[in-house]
Amino acid sequence: ENFEPRDNVFDPDYGTSSSDKSSAIEEKFMKEYDAFEREFSEESQEWRDQFATVERFEYREDLEGQKQFRGHLVVAITPTDEDMEIAEKITLRFKEEFDKAVFVETRVLGHARPEDNVFEVW
Repeated sequence: ENFEPRDNVFDPDYGTSSSDKSSAIEEKFMKEYDAFEREFSEESQEWRDQFATVERFEYREDLEGQKQFRGHLVVAITPTDEDMEIAEKITLRFKEEFDKAVFVETRVLGHARPEDNVFEVW
């Protein structure tokens, strides 16, 4: 119901902010993030990364993928090797079975523990 074209992983605007409010929040975060990076530059990157990381993605047009795409599968896991291995098996199986028709995304919930039973697929 709330699916918008930019929610499609093959859309050039995938992952972009959907409103001026979201853009303002993102801009504020980036200012705080930059200040944090400067203030704690003497600490290791690994230490800083435990608080926040920023990743930039490059858009590459994939016309074949756009034609084949039928859906998006999200696998939510705890930050354990066991969950990561299972998620990887799911990803590889979907790649083998559906190729580019189903995009599989793994979300690692850093605060979750195995006893929380958060391993979910949706």
